[in-house]
Amino acid sequence: MKYLSLFSGIGGFELGIKQAYENMQEIKRIEQNTEQRVLKTIQTRQTEPVSNGVNNSNTVDQSIDFYKINDESPMEMLKRLKS
Repeated sequence: MKYLSLFSGIGGFELGIKQAYENMQEIKRIEQNTEQRVLKTIQTRQTEPVSNGVNNSNTVDQSIDFYKINDESPMEMLKRLKS
């Protein structure tokens, strides 16, 4: 890029152009590193299961009436849990 510098301060326009170019190169390098990390993370996580909110396992006790739990006294709940 060609330009005419009419500024005679310390560093001036030339220094600003140089720093802007260096910053741009640094931003590009960071962007590439971030993209590589994201792609690596995506590739390693593809095999992880994703929850769809549906419980397909039989971990929930089907005999529990969740509406009645609110009406139980602490003693009734303890008795039910022990059995």
